[in-house]
Amino acid sequence: MRTAALVLALACLGACTRPEHSAERALIEFERMSFVPAGRLRLDGFPPPLDDYTLARPLLADSFEFSWGDWRALARAERALAPAADSDPLVLSGFERGADDRPAVLGWRAAAALAEARGMRLPTPEEWTYLACGTAGLRYPWGPRDQNSVANTLELGLARTATVGTFEGGRGPFGHYDLVGNVWEWVDGAVRGIEDGADSYPEPQLAHGPCSAMGGSFRVRRRELYVPAKRDEPAARFGLLLDREIVVDDVGFRAVVDAETFLLARADLMARAPDAQLRLRAIGRRIGSAGEPLLRALA
Repeated sequence: MRTAALVLALACLGACTRPEHSAERALIEFERMSFVPAGRLRLDGFPPPLDDYTLARPLLADSFEFSWGDWRALARAERALAPAADSDPLVLSGFERGADDRPAVLGWRAAAALAEARGMRLPTPEEWTYLACGTAGLRYPWGPRDQNSVANTLELGLARTATVGTFEGGRGPFGHYDLVGNVWEWVDGAVRGIEDGADSYPEPQLAHGPCSAMGGSFRVRRRELYVPAKRDEPAARFGLLLDREIVVDDVGFRAVVDAETFLLARADLMARAPDAQLRLRAIGRRIGSAGEPLLRALA
């Protein structure tokens, strides 16, 4: 209850005269994020310094992969963004925008621009790995061992993207859905990946700047999030090295933002949304005690 009250108190600090629909959109976005507390991740079998990552500041990260519905809502709210999005190679390549509940498939530049338009950004490879592995260094988002029917990967046989958030049993340690499968997720940086299915993707061109996409898609088999180094193989993460300019129909993204920055910037706006008090209390209960130190400091 204390955390729920702190979220509500923070939102009530400011006053805002922006249109109600903007407030509603801001609160919807907050409702669709999961809190990621600061902490430390150790990856056994990785060489220093790759074996030890510390998330110094809490994040908020999209609970779901960015969907076509999110794209349309953002385009409606930010009309100036629509021309830029229409010029993305996705449209020129003939891919059709899909159903609202399916993950949007976009090139790296479009994904980065859309994240920025939301006041967010793409995660680094280390941040993405932290989201998926948690502080316990899980081999899979859902736990230490592989399971069936928890992700939209090749084994499922669906052969297309699924509604975001379909696999409740595949949620990550901080509540994020589809970290493995459905679509690869762009990150801001490049790492050596476990390139399962790499033959299906064009070779990255160094001139454009390689970048990684993480977590696999409906086209590849489930894999461990990371594999320790072996005698004849270096350590690797469940990622794929791609050209920044590529647009394929199984690569999308989720965005992250510094939790304090987001809350300070949006608290007054969210307080103007319909039923804001009830909804903010619900978010506070979901965040729980992990977010209490940050919320208490802000309030």
